[in-house]
Amino acid sequence: MINKEKIKAKVKKAIKKLPSRAVVKRAYTNDFGEKSDLLELVCELEGLYHEGSNLSISLQDKGEVKTDKGLYFLIAYDETAKLIQKDDYIYIEGYKYQIKDLGNVNKMNIYMDMRLQEVSYGEQF
Repeated sequence: MINKEKIKAKVKKAIKKLPSRAVVKRAYTNDFGEKSDLLELVCELEGLYHEGSNLSISLQDKGEVKTDKGLYFLIAYDETAKLIQKDDYIYIEGYKYQIKDLGNVNKMNIYMDMRLQEVSYGEQF
């Protein structure tokens, strides 16, 4: 049996070694269901910002393996993590990213390793 609390404690310990602060915001939706340029605060987080590599295999014309760097933000799963949704925006050290995948591995609710896509630089949250 997997000891979720033991794994979660290890994730928190790793985050404490090299923490990054982040703010998560969501596009405001009006009464008609239209998204506005206004962003509302969802939560503030402490996590581990890191790069990973994505591996993709293309079978068109020739077999080709491509790797590219992915940007990720790791947090321990808790009540705050439940508030975050795909396509929310996260601000980390002056950069604005869009959350492309929540990274809740196997839906076990131990940690989230969110895959990010850079949107802009120099925006204040």
